[in-house]
Amino acid sequence: MLERRGGMHHGEAFCLRLIVENDGVSQRDLADMVHLSRPRVTKILQALERKGAIDRKTDPHDQRLTRVFVTDAGRASEKKINKIFEEYLDRTVGTMAPEDREELTRLLGLLGDRIQEVLCEEDSLP
Repeated sequence: MLERRGGMHHGEAFCLRLIVENDGVSQRDLADMVHLSRPRVTKILQALERKGAIDRKTDPHDQRLTRVFVTDAGRASEKKINKIFEEYLDRTVGTMAPEDREELTRLLGLLGDRIQEVLCEEDSLP
């Protein structure tokens, strides 16, 4: 859906959203946030860079780190993607009865909590 209407793959859109919220994040920290390998995140960032959505710069204090910054074009893209997503939610979840939406929200919250627990457990494995 996003690729068709927003010109961006869902992985790119997700990373862009995190970069907007954490402007200047290191590539390493971004990979940790999305629980993807560093090479996979590098490919996503290369695509975002080609689209003019981000700039990557070497950290001036630690040459080993690359920091990711959103551009004005990236902010505009992220706003467009949010609008597309809002329209999609209105056409799908928005058509459910209020009590069903509340139950779905509750269940998704439980699922999200469990996913976070599992990811934390995996991070702590040797």
